[in-house]
Amino acid sequence: MLMLQTPIDQHGMAQMPIDGATVYIVACADGSYYTGLTRQDVETCVGEHNNGKFGGFTSTRRPVELVYSAHFERIDEAIATERRIKGWSRAKKEALIHGDFAELSALAARRGRAQEPRALMVRSPAIAGRLEPSGHDASSTQQVPSSFETAPSGPPQDEGTFGARNPVQNRLASKGFLEIGGHRLEYAFCGPQPAHAPTFVLLHEGLGCVGMWGDFPQKLAEASGAGVFVYSREGYGASSPVSLPRPLDYMQRHATNILPGVLDAIGSSKFALIGHSDGASIAAVYAGAFNDERLRAVTLIAPHFFVEDISLKAIAEARRAYETADLRDRLARWHAHVDVAFRGWNDAWLDPGFVAAFDLRPDLARVHVPLQVIQGEDDQYGSLAQVECVINLHGPARDSVVLPRVRHAPHREATDATLAAITRFAMPLLEKDDMQKNA
Repeated sequence: MLMLQTPIDQHGMAQMPIDGATVYIVACADGSYYTGLTRQDVETCVGEHNNGKFGGFTSTRRPVELVYSAHFERIDEAIATERRIKGWSRAKKEALIHGDFAELSALAARRGRAQEPRALMVRSPAIAGRLEPSGHDASSTQQVPSSFETAPSGPPQDEGTFGARNPVQNRLASKGFLEIGGHRLEYAFCGPQPAHAPTFVLLHEGLGCVGMWGDFPQKLAEASGAGVFVYSREGYGASSPVSLPRPLDYMQRHATNILPGVLDAIGSSKFALIGHSDGASIAAVYAGAFNDERLRAVTLIAPHFFVEDISLKAIAEARRAYETADLRDRLARWHAHVDVAFRGWNDAWLDPGFVAAFDLRPDLARVHVPLQVIQGEDDQYGSLAQVECVINLHGPARDSVVLPRVRHAPHREATDATLAAITRFAMPLLEKDDMQKNA
């Protein structure tokens, strides 16, 4: 039998504690391995893989079988562990699966100890060979040693690296697509290349995409002198579609599984995140989960950290407009898979379980980079309680801007004021190293 690090209940099901996250490995039908991370019960997660709920690697390699899992009380430790395992050779993964820590140490010593890359953030699916059962006793309670990782100095042996770029050798085109985690994501870029200037990375709202930013990216590039990168998440714009319904933690999953690969693909050594609405939530989760020294500042425009009645009321009104008025036709101008874009967002938010699944206050409390929040005073999707979350939970330097007579889209309704606030806040942080060098 194969060893599971997570406790097993009387029915033989793996149990996941409520807090933290679980790193898991599944064996796919074609013999390959896939390494992932979940904050829900690990058996439920594996069931969703087998039901085809997740697009990408495992959807075409079903059924999958859970062969390893380990729970971590802190999600940042879980994310770091998942990232390490994804970079391992097949032999090291099998040693971990079988609980053979002597062999794991020997394999690590054989490859030599190399310093882990500063920003190894790509979330790429495993491409490995067939699983061979070990006959190891599943009742073993050995835990993964804290020093079990030796990062390879070269590319991973059995996992793809989707979208990774060298900023010196590659240039971002003004428009294009990235292949990240099994998804084809459209992007647009303007301003100086990442090798020559800091980069703003824009994360769109729950019904947004590249095109719906309008001319704001160009205006931001002109106002700041930095590069500006925008992309459409999976299921939006011209990006590849996703299966519905979306999991209720779809924003958290994007932040930890897809966004790291996007940021690596950009190739910037200094960047700031700007998120709007759902995109702001994703930016907050990323900043709280990763200690990424490339990330210098985060601007959250009309963010959501928890569910409010005002939010659900506005989202329910959007559903009525989509079903009975012209909202679907208007959105179809921007989204190749309009029903996927709308239903994926709307059905998740209005699901009875979403209130419990969506509470990002613990994520916000873990953010250790300067953070700015910009909110319209008349935002129909959220109250100033979201701003108060930042003030109460965020420790480092923070900047809050409340714009009068502005609703949910400050970058469109009060463009000049929003641009001024962002450049005032972010540019000194992005230019800090350069100013110190020139001092």
